[in-house]
Amino acid sequence: MLFKKINITNQKPFKVQEPQSWDDVTFKQFRDIQKESDSLGRLSILTGIPVDFFNKYPELADYYVYLEHNMSWSNEWDDSKSNGEVFILDNETFSFPKDVGMLSVGLYKDIQNEAQENKDSILDIYPLICASYYQVLRDGEYDYKKASGLVEVFENQPCVKVYNAASFFLNKVQGLRNGTKVGLKSRVIRMTKKWLGLIGLRKFSGLKLHRHN
Repeated sequence: MLFKKINITNQKPFKVQEPQSWDDVTFKQFRDIQKESDSLGRLSILTGIPVDFFNKYPELADYYVYLEHNMSWSNEWDDSKSNGEVFILDNETFSFPKDVGMLSVGLYKDIQNEAQENKDSILDIYPLICASYYQVLRDGEYDYKKASGLVEVFENQPCVKVYNAASFFLNKVQGLRNGTKVGLKSRVIRMTKKWLGLIGLRKFSGLKLHRHN
């Protein structure tokens, strides 16, 4: 993540966060972008620039032209490395996934219920999946309330790590239930790539118009 200061006429320099890859985008940002229909709103989520600043300060139009070139990675998604992720939480290194066969029936059932309730937006439960797995490995015993209390922690983890870890978990659990691998991960990947076509900064429009308002 880069942090830059943009000089704005008659204002203090404005500090902007500039993601360099999906590794710099939290899972919450990733989901918020997908749910945001306005192009300026999506850019605001990624950079921290308030939407109304684009109307107030023409200098930000020039910055957008720069971003449009340097954030072309937002049109791509690498799903080739999804066999495990490492998180650093509270100075502790946590490897995910491990042997899912060691987990409790209660955890399986809770995730299964959440997946059913969110079948049309399965990505929404990915932080909960990671939180549940982390909680039971940390505490030695599964506790839904404790796991739920850790969801925000994983919402603020890099989106690629959360995505890879949770999708692996879901496929592994489904494989144990069915005795074979299923196509859940591939379906989620297709859905994700569909959203990337909407998210990609090169797809944004209207920003340059603000320069002339």
